[in-house]
Amino acid sequence: MGKLNYIHNMRALAILLIVGVHVRDMLNWNEGDISEELLVTLFDNGTVVFVFIAGFLFQYLNSNKPFKFSDYLWKKFKFVLTPYLILSALLIPIRLWMQEDRFFLPPDFYEHNLVWQARYYLITGTHLVPLWFIPMVVLIYLCSPLLLWMDKTKYFYLLALLPICLSFMTFRPAWNTDPILAFFHFLPIYIIGMGASHFRKKLETIPTQTTFTLLSLWAILSIGQFTGLIPGHRYLWMEDIWQQGVWVFNIGHFRMALISVILVPLFSKFVNQPYRLSNLLANYSFGIFYLHFILVILLQKISVRILHINTYSISYFLVVFSMVMITSCMMVWTTKKLLKDKSRILIGS
Repeated sequence: MGKLNYIHNMRALAILLIVGVHVRDMLNWNEGDISEELLVTLFDNGTVVFVFIAGFLFQYLNSNKPFKFSDYLWKKFKFVLTPYLILSALLIPIRLWMQEDRFFLPPDFYEHNLVWQARYYLITGTHLVPLWFIPMVVLIYLCSPLLLWMDKTKYFYLLALLPICLSFMTFRPAWNTDPILAFFHFLPIYIIGMGASHFRKKLETIPTQTTFTLLSLWAILSIGQFTGLIPGHRYLWMEDIWQQGVWVFNIGHFRMALISVILVPLFSKFVNQPYRLSNLLANYSFGIFYLHFILVILLQKISVRILHINTYSISYFLVVFSMVMITSCMMVWTTKKLLKDKSRILIGS
């Protein structure tokens, strides 16, 4: 099937959100800094857009042709899991050698042998902050035949509405260390993406006035979260919900799911051209995903240890963000030039 320019442009936006939240996280903001709160509102839960697009493309590319599960898994192994394994083979030995007291590791982590520690890192993706996503998304890949079968079931998306609504009462696992909990948290977003593709023609033809009304609703929710009128529950985890035995609405998760759906009619009408920059970012997105956080760590170390910068601002954030994006793109471009098509096996792009 042909490429949808507006979805390609959404992929570019998604990788900007992913990099943005990681740059913001690594800067040492003053407590209650309004600049950080603004960045939290804009960038946090960017993974939702990433997962939404993955679900959209899965349904769009596979629903109307014979689906061979073995071929699908082999492709994912080559271009998603192999870069993860290569990067892990480089990073995990460093983590094992450094023996850092990382607060999100199990209390008895260093009481286990090195093989157990390496296996824990590999299964959870905690050896580098963004890599938790890979074990989680692999679980979604394993559900592909079931998801496609349900996509063809007449009332699936109607029946899915209740569990999707309930999913907005869920949160991420603590510090993204549990792939199974993350799977159950993000699977409804993946299904929303599939549904957006399934009903793509209807979404694309939603009246512009309706689209902007929904966009206004998203803006009101965003302002409410930014001002604190709507609690954002930034560091609330699924484990906390279970321990407290309460239902809490995850406004950040909902906002990003809402904007993901809104962007389909919005981008299909107004951002549906093959723009050069967004096309580059979309094509490089997986490579940027794998490489960017190494640059974030490096720049954070330079800021603190060499430049002795202890407080941060929006302008400094934009400088670091731009440097990470530009350098990541240069690294992906260089890798692609050197390895040609084989670059996807190394960095996913």
